[in-house]
Formats: sequence, structure tokens, C-alpha cells
Amino acid sequence: MSRKKHHKKHTHRSRPHSMSGVKGMATNAAAVVAGAVIGRFVGNMLGATLATSTSTSSYTKYIGAAVPIALGILTPKLVKSEFGKGLGTGMIAVGGLSLFQALGVVSGLPAVSGMRRVGMAPNNMNPRGIISGLDTKSAAVLTA
Repeated sequence: MSRKKHHKKHTHRSRPHSMSGVKGMATNAAAVVAGAVIGRFVGNMLGATLATSTSTSSYTKYIGAAVPIALGILTPKLVKSEFGKGLGTGMIAVGGLSLFQALGVVSGLPAVSGMRRVGMAPNNMNPRGIISGLDTKSAAVLTA
């Protein structure tokens, strides 16, 4: 007597998708933003508390900026996940920015000063293609 034939069971392989990492990136971005908001909130609350206390010192703005950095360092140790790392990163970023603003480093930097547009091609608004304040010969050298 012959043996009963069995059909080979087909397995279905899932195809790799190009958008597979988007969910993780979106969660990490949301964690960083949430950490930045929490860090700013804690810094503002601490600054308001220190400003209303009797022992107000000139270091209040530095302390208010340093606390989010300290919380950002401690958060990944307390919340042991990728979300906790993102929260900590956001707090450190906002605390660092606040600290540099308190030190006057960021507010003292010019945003776009010194940026000059060099050379223009002729167009409808500027048929000769020159920069205002320059003669035609200098403008021709700059556009070439």
C-alpha cells in the first residue's frame, strides 16, 4: 500500500517595508519635544519660586537653567526606555539653551549680520543685474 501524499505547507514571508522605522523616530521626536516642554516648565516654575523667596540672589537664572540639565541627566536612569532617553535629551537641550541665554552667549550672536548677497543675474526687476551701490564693472566681476 502506498503512503498518503502530503502537500508541502507554504509559509508566507513578510516583505520588508521602507517605512518601518518611522514609528520609532516619531516616538523619539515626541519624547524629545515632551522633554523640552517639561524642562522649560520646571525651569520656569523654579525661577518663579526662587524669585518670590526671601533669599533672592543673582544666580537665580543660572540655577533655573541648570536644573533641567540635571533632570535630563537623571531621567534616563529613572525611566529606563527609549522614551526616557528622549525625555532626558529634550531637557538637556532646553537647559543648555537657557544656560547659554542666561550667560549672554546666544543673545549676543548676530542672526544674519554680515550676510550680503553677492552678484545677481539680470531679471525683470533688475535688468542690468547689478547690486545697488556698485558700478557696472564691479557688478560684472561679482556675477562672473
